[in-house]
Amino acid sequence: MIFKSFVTKANKKGTGFIRLPKDKRTLFKYGDFFKITISMRDNKKILFCAHIHKCGVLGIYVPKEIMKSNDFSRECLISFEKADGFYSKIGSDGRVYLPVKMAEELSLKQDDIISIECDIDNKIIHFYDNIKMRKKRTTTEHMIIIDSYLKGKHAVFKIKKVLDDMGYNPSINKELQSVIGHFNYAFINPKQVILFHGHRIPLIINSEINLNELAHYLGAYFADGTKKGNSWGIVASTFEQARYYLHMHSQIVSNPKITFSITATVYNKMMAEHRTYLLDAWKTNAGISVENHKVRLISSHSPESTNRNEFGALVMKDSGQLTLLLYVNLLNKLIEKIVRTKDRMLATQFINGVLEGDGYSSAKGRGHLGITTNKKEALILNEIMPFTGLNFNYRIEGGNRASIILHSTSLLTNILRLKDDIFKYYPKRRKRFIERFLNTGSAKFLIGKQDYASGWVKAHLVKEGILDEDYNLTKKGKNIRKSLMELTKNVAVK
Repeated sequence: MIFKSFVTKANKKGTGFIRLPKDKRTLFKYGDFFKITISMRDNKKILFCAHIHKCGVLGIYVPKEIMKSNDFSRECLISFEKADGFYSKIGSDGRVYLPVKMAEELSLKQDDIISIECDIDNKIIHFYDNIKMRKKRTTTEHMIIIDSYLKGKHAVFKIKKVLDDMGYNPSINKELQSVIGHFNYAFINPKQVILFHGHRIPLIINSEINLNELAHYLGAYFADGTKKGNSWGIVASTFEQARYYLHMHSQIVSNPKITFSITATVYNKMMAEHRTYLLDAWKTNAGISVENHKVRLISSHSPESTNRNEFGALVMKDSGQLTLLLYVNLLNKLIEKIVRTKDRMLATQFINGVLEGDGYSSAKGRGHLGITTNKKEALILNEIMPFTGLNFNYRIEGGNRASIILHSTSLLTNILRLKDDIFKYYPKRRKRFIERFLNTGSAKFLIGKQDYASGWVKAHLVKEGILDEDYNLTKKGKNIRKSLMELTKNVAVK
């Protein structure tokens, strides 16, 4: 509808009002929502949205900001276009109040999760939010809280749907339900769930998360991830780890917002050129772009310091605290499951993941593996280790330090199920471990590099079914020997 009218002052606050033509008022009703265009004589067009109100007669209010910045002393051409949704100003804290009538029609309740479309500054933004309610004397207010960077702006909001009413019956596995049960959540679609918790930024996750498939990754997170504070993070020491961690993170979180930084110790005479060297290396080998100012170089007077970890460590962070809370819950549920089920494979995968971050190989000629950690986490590992079927020692060291030692003879006995996953994403450590492990007397004896072995070693191999009573290889022993030979070739190739 198009008609001519004057824009007049409605009150002392400076708000304006446009009266509907007398012969058209029956076509409108209180609360109807319209997109308004005011065409000025200088060809200037003013756009905004408003509901039909009554100020003596039916019409629409004009925001005082528009009144202050324009001269409405002359008659203007007014265009009314029916619109969906509602028009509102965003408060200083990001608060937006929903029309009472709309909230009642949708039967909105506290913490209902809704899909919203927002038309602001001629841009359409789609987001999800959860309803907050506040009871007043005569009515109940319904509100949403959006990003405060939009504060003070006017926008058109349209509720697309209430996520509880999706037209399908989503299901979720019991383990994941126990992980996210204390969050406010709803299905976006059959494969995605959105989580809300307090005033934290919402998180969209995969609805098909399976703890068994995350055991190795969560072991690495246990070793090298943040488990306290306000943000999620994990550290990758190799390109392989970085690619793996990013892939696994994307299997959990559908809307990741990861930032990257590099920390490296550098010989001080190489400081100038090493920054560019690191940026190029991580981009080329891991496909990760790091901003120049996100590289932290620690100066060293030793030229060997750079060689210890030539490319430094990549720190991956997500400032959303909800991501951290989700990971801590996943980790706790996995540990709880391992202890409850005593699942050997699950426990072994978890420990292999821990080795990625906190593991080390023994001194030359020994062949065992170690995990360096703190006393609190060592207690957790000490509880899990028996379920791996591996022999180990638990050691309390000085200060807050502790360690877990995995015996080389036990590693040899179980090499068939361990060989592919030890330091899987840390090539340098894997090579060092294999070299030292193959240099142990028992390994050299089995692959034929030496003709003798001590009595206790032979007794152990017989007990484990690797040798028979005549000290000949059993079927199991032959398979282990084959695995050891494969490891020999792997070291030779590298």
